[in-house]
Amino acid sequence: MRTLPRELKVKPLVSTGSTGDWRSYPLQTLQAATRITALSRTTLYAYGKTGRLSLKVMGGRTLVTTDSLVALVDNLEDWTPSARGGHRPASRAS
Repeated sequence: MRTLPRELKVKPLVSTGSTGDWRSYPLQTLQAATRITALSRTTLYAYGKTGRLSLKVMGGRTLVTTDSLVALVDNLEDWTPSARGGHRPASRAS
């Protein structure tokens, strides 16, 4: 079997999330996007429907554009502790 010279090898368009830097690929599989964001597939589809993510279809597979995934991750809110539980009720007598 012949192998292509190194300069003719083409980098894949889609990251499967298994190796390398995911930001260097233009498209992500939904499975890779769920690993990157820790969000469910359902949430990713909902974000696609509302425009927070850009979803594409190629060969029957739904893919996420890396640019929209990076924008989603970069625009997350900072976590702040809530005041919930700030005033504790008096302990109940047993």
